[in-house]
Amino acid sequence: RIPCNKKTSVYIHSNGQSFADDDFDVTIRGPNGENVSHNLYDSNGDKTVKYTPTHVGDYTIHVKYGNHEVSGSPFTSKAYSIGSIVVTPLHDGFVNQPMYFTIDVGEAGEGQLQIMVNNGNIPNEIDAERPGHYRIKFIPAEHGRQQVDILFNDIPLPCSPLTCYAQNLSANVVGLTNLIPVQSTSTFRVQSQSSIDSVPTEVNVTGSPHQCPVLDPDSVQIAGKGVEMAAANELTSFHVNMKNAGEAKLNVRVVSPFGKDIPVHVSGNAKTGLRIDYTPYEVGLYKVFVECAGIPVKGSPFSCNVFDPALIRINSPG
Repeated sequence: RIPCNKKTSVYIHSNGQSFADDDFDVTIRGPNGENVSHNLYDSNGDKTVKYTPTHVGDYTIHVKYGNHEVSGSPFTSKAYSIGSIVVTPLHDGFVNQPMYFTIDVGEAGEGQLQIMVNNGNIPNEIDAERPGHYRIKFIPAEHGRQQVDILFNDIPLPCSPLTCYAQNLSANVVGLTNLIPVQSTSTFRVQSQSSIDSVPTEVNVTGSPHQCPVLDPDSVQIAGKGVEMAAANELTSFHVNMKNAGEAKLNVRVVSPFGKDIPVHVSGNAKTGLRIDYTPYEVGLYKVFVECAGIPVKGSPFSCNVFDPALIRINSPG
């Protein structure tokens, strides 16, 4: 298995024979049957073929020497894309209560998904909701920070590790969500150290009445070249209008085609509008994740196709 958008090599060993470049014929075809450009190099008598897979799927490599297929040809390499994996946030929870998050690897290609909770000390359950889409469940055994490491083909995801905090219900009187989305059901719990029979029907809880702000992530509006198409090595931006969303923290994350987090700069404010700037340095499809109080806004993750203007050629007739 090979990662997308990263140069990979195929080595042809001579076993002591003398190879001539003219006697070699190497053809590489991509997942859709398209020809894939490659380079052939001499390496101490052996040959090295280098190419860069750009799409998820099977790449077929035909190698001929003297008009004859070499043993094992055609060869197949399977390309995958970590940047295409989408992981939902992991929210804080409670000891001995299940925690959940989802992983979508449907567009990532073939590979092995590995999940470890607290260095493998806490078991986890993976439920396939549909092909390529999984729901992960684990139950914290102790209060404190919980850590979830996620790997795909032995490579950590850009968002890994996920972290959250598990509280001990016996130490809390009220567990109340700080922000509640509109049009959704919200609950809270009151935990008493007394037996149920000894608790009066009306109890004054410290801190009551509690206030809980309400937010509407679906009302957040996103627009700009930074979530559509941009040029490599040039600053791009997009605007966020969240004046109707309520008071909530905005989180923005930009991931390159290679799965790297790209630095972002946020300016403005929630009332007048926010501007997000970033500079993509690599050609390919970037994922832009926008969350309002940890909840993805409508349309997130957005895709931005980054191109290299230097590679654009215009041919004039004649």
